[in-house]
Amino acid sequence: MKVTLTSKGWDEVSVSRIEITSIPYEHTLHSVKGWLDFNKRHPKIGRKRKTCNCCKKSWKKLNGSVNLIFTNKGNKAVCDSCLQKIKESWLEK
Repeated sequence: MKVTLTSKGWDEVSVSRIEITSIPYEHTLHSVKGWLDFNKRHPKIGRKRKTCNCCKKSWKKLNGSVNLIFTNKGNKAVCDSCLQKIKESWLEK
């Protein structure tokens, strides 16, 4: 699945258009290590949260923190690099 950043969010080509409704001031949820530990302890909750919702990279391959973004399709967890790209495109509008 290909992901394309837009000024209002990102497009998951052939799936859906996700538009950001807001970026919270305190957007960091956990460190990536803490996120992976939480998902191991609570497998039913974390079963669908194994990758960044924007770039689709596995959390095991990423460093930094897990960030929260509010979208029209629900809350999404994104990595630091995707958050930076989203903030830059968000400021352009």
